[in-house]
Amino acid sequence: MKAFRTTLFTIILIAATACVKESRDGDSIITEGDRIPAFTVSGPQGTVSSGDFAGRGGLILLFASYCDSCRELLPEIQKMWDASNGGTIFAFAALSRQTDPETPETVASYWQEQGYTMPYGLDTGGDVYYRFAGQWIPRVYVVDAESRVTYMSVSDSKLTAREIADRIETALGITVTL
Repeated sequence: MKAFRTTLFTIILIAATACVKESRDGDSIITEGDRIPAFTVSGPQGTVSSGDFAGRGGLILLFASYCDSCRELLPEIQKMWDASNGGTIFAFAALSRQTDPETPETVASYWQEQGYTMPYGLDTGGDVYYRFAGQWIPRVYVVDAESRVTYMSVSDSKLTAREIADRIETALGITVTL
């Protein structure tokens, strides 16, 4: 019985810390003013890399499809994908943190259920995620043409596409039509 309680406590603790609604940025490795780390991630729609942001700037989202806060934010991110005109106006990367219970199948199923058209990358084992932070999702980064983070949001499920667009407009000197 003691082993069962210990296991149950551990599972509850992991679930509680995997996704939160309040902002916590003490575990950020990359913060405003920093250059984004080098990464390359593949997904069903192709490959995205940190090099895609050089000279262009854009939006990076770190998420998990099982995370309630991420699920609240994803419709706003879909609007940003649409506003990017398929990534031609600014670079775009939605990276799924592939740690238990997230799998390629769970993300694909969720995307299909929601009717999302934005591409996503599968960050196997959270390798890329852990170059940005130690914990807390969703994470939104606006990156300028020099690949520097000009804005970041941690665990804010209430962030709107308009707020993100305003940050991209400021960082890139462009107009984002939603």
